[in-house]
Amino acid sequence: AQEINCHFHVDAAWGGATLLSNTHRPLLKGIERADSITIDAHKQMYVPIGAGLVLFKDPAATDAIEHHAEYILRKGSKDLGSHTLEGSRPGMAMLVHACLRVIGRKGYEMLID
Repeated sequence: AQEINCHFHVDAAWGGATLLSNTHRPLLKGIERADSITIDAHKQMYVPIGAGLVLFKDPAATDAIEHHAEYILRKGSKDLGSHTLEGSRPGMAMLVHACLRVIGRKGYEMLID
């Protein structure tokens, strides 16, 4: 991908959260070279099904998934869902955020180990 200047995506849906474990992180050696990574938080991060995330190395790369629904935007409004795949659906990201705050990296590391 680097040789031909192509976006390199890693589908780490099932095992991506293993990065939270110092013990098992070496199993994912090379993942840091990805331009983007998917992680399904409902698989190893103990949140409800449907919670997942895409991590981009370059924040500007989110422009590739940006979408504006004309029915949402009104004069002076900001479409807060424009950089999410969820759009106006429920904010599963809040569950991921809450679990990261409550369980924390050390807690996830213990669960994964």
